[in-house]
Formats: sequence, structure tokens, C-alpha cells
Amino acid sequence: KLAAADRGISVSEYCIQAVMRALESGNIPRRPSITREWLEETGALRRNIFQGRITSDSVELIREARRERSEQVERAVRGS
Repeated sequence: KLAAADRGISVSEYCIQAVMRALESGNIPRRPSITREWLEETGALRRNIFQGRITSDSVELIREARRERSEQVERAVRGS
């Protein structure tokens, strides 16, 4: 905000100018290639995080986590 104010332009305009400068200079990092090794590592991480509960619908996972957390809070409040 300060840099934009110093230049007398909006933050949006300042951001656009910064992106344009980066594009023109070619200093934009490339996204790494997706390799088999990367896929295997991310798959293992996902399996570790979700512990076999991977579904196409994450809504049920969120609901389950909320139920578990509510039960934890309830037990803490009751002191058990």
C-alpha cells in the first residue's frame, strides 16, 4: 500500500505493474515438472493424512472431523 501511495496509484495498478515487470523480465519461476517420483510422494502423503479415508467427496470427511472435535470439546467440558 505504501509503495502504491508513494507512486500515487492504486494498489491494484501497482500490482498489475509489478506483474507486468516480472513477465517482461522473465523472472517468473517455472512450475516443476510432474514426475512419477513426485506423484508417488504426494500419494504417500495423502494416504498418510487421510489414512485410507480418501473419497471424491470431502464434505463427509469435514463433517466427521467436526463430530470428532465436538465430542472432544464435550468431554473436556464435562471433565471426563
